[in-house]
Order: sequence, then C-alpha cells, then structure tokens
Amino acid sequence: QSINMQNSSSVILLWIKTQGKMLLLSLLFGGPVLFLILLVLEGGQRYHWFYLCFFLASSALFFTDFYQVLAPWFNNFTILRNSELRDEIIVLAEKLKFPLTEILLLESSDQVAFSHSNAFIMGFLSNKKIVLYDNLVKNLKTKEILAILGHEIGHYKYMHTYKTLFIQVCCLGNFVWAISQVTAIPEFHTSFGFDERAGASVGLVLFAYVYSSFANILHWGMNEISRRFEYAADVYAVENGFDKLENALIKVHSNNLSNLSPDSWYAHYYYSHPSLEERLTMITRLREEMQKEGRQVQPWRTIT
Repeated sequence: QSINMQNSSSVILLWIKTQGKMLLLSLLFGGPVLFLILLVLEGGQRYHWFYLCFFLASSALFFTDFYQVLAPWFNNFTILRNSELRDEIIVLAEKLKFPLTEILLLESSDQVAFSHSNAFIMGFLSNKKIVLYDNLVKNLKTKEILAILGHEIGHYKYMHTYKTLFIQVCCLGNFVWAISQVTAIPEFHTSFGFDERAGASVGLVLFAYVYSSFANILHWGMNEISRRFEYAADVYAVENGFDKLENALIKVHSNNLSNLSPDSWYAHYYYSHPSLEERLTMITRLREEMQKEGRQVQPWRTIT
C-alpha cells in the first residue's frame, strides 16, 4: 500500500511539473504569436491573410527544428555509448543512406506515468538524431529494434514529416483566409449579439466555434493520411529485409498496452496509426505478394 501511495504521489508530481512547463512555454511563445496574429488581423491590410499564413508557416518550421531544444526540458536524454546496438544502428544508417548525427536514449522507465516504448527521429533537414526509449532497448532484441528503426527511416525516405507539415500549413492557410473573409462581414458579429465593429479577438473566438465542425472533418482526413504513411513505412521496412518487424510491433503494442483490435469506425476517426491487427494483416499480405512475384528479399543481417 505504501508503494502504491508513493507511485500515486510521483504521478501527481510529474503531472504538475509537466503542466507547469507547458503553461510557461505557452506564455513565452503562444502569447507573442497570438498578439501578432491579432495585430495583423486588426490592421486589415489587403493581403494580411497571406502575410499571416507566411508567418505561421515560418513559425511551424522553426518549432519543428526547435523541438530538439525543448525536448530535454520534459525528458532525460543520454547519448547511447559504445555498444553492440550502437554499432548496428550506425551500419543500418550507412546502408540505408540515412544522415545520422547522434543516437540518444530517452530515459522513461523511471517515470511511473510514462513507461512508453517507442523510437523516433528528431531533427530537421540533415541534422537527424535517432531517439530510442530505454524501455524499447530493454524489451526488444537487436534485430527487432533495427526493424522499428527501419520503419522510422521509411518515414524519412518518403518525406512524411515534410508532407504532413505542408498539409497542415495548407489547412492553416485555409483557416486564416476564411477568418479574414468572414470576420469582415458586419452581420457575422451582429448575428452573435456583438457590435459590427467588434475587434479581431472577438471575431477569432466566434469563427473558431463556427469552424470547429469543419475541423472535425480535417481531423479525420489527417488521421487517414497518417495511417497511410504508417503503412508505407511498414512496406519500406519489409522491402528492406527487416524480417522481425512483426515481432517488434507485437512487443511494442504489448508494452504500451495498446488496443490491439479497436472498432474500425472509432479507429478511423481517433487513431493516427493502424491497429496492430491491421498492420500485421497488411505485412502478411505484402510478404505473400512479394513471394508470388518472385521478389525475394534477403533478411537483414546484423554485423555480429
């Protein structure tokens, strides 16, 4: 009972610290950005929506690269020192022509509320860093970890991050253009009981409520695109000989306590990743098709 109380206290303390940091970042970055948005909208210049879209797109690019500066504020990162796994990852990056600059270990197993198991790529353009959760290293074998990284490198090869960013910027541009047109109509404010000369802040809040219905459709569309990207990355891993991908996915989903077979309608709206059942089915079908077509791929060989 004392252990459970200690764990509960650790979870609460971790949550409070995380929320405090997020609030501080929102004040430091979100406040000035919101001020500039309202300032541009109040200016009412002819192409102010285009200037605003360009500013927000530039900000998105900045924070994509700046993430690696903010990430250590929320998690502990250490450099993966000389080891068999490090050597295997370096060889993997060389064979797949991936511009690896550093391999980091994210320490999550000591955080009661954050026992996640995953890997991801961090960095912008050619400054790429591979980040491994320590739970992933502890629970998966070397070839299984390499299979997960093969999947992540597939995202890089197909430029999924940049494609997603481009789509998000286009959606953001659509939102900015729409708000600039709609809030310029006097009846838009008066229909909600406000004076027709209400400021940009009022128009922004009102339009956000109206736009929320369309945002639900965009949310579904973005998840569908993300799911297709996940399938494509799995295909890349399979076609490059990572024969332990299925085992790796099973272990990762098990460690993360994921829903292995959620309702399809629910998953298509809320899940940005296909379920484990869907991914395993797709991989099995792909291997069968490759075998029928005579596309034999040599299993990935480790250096040890």
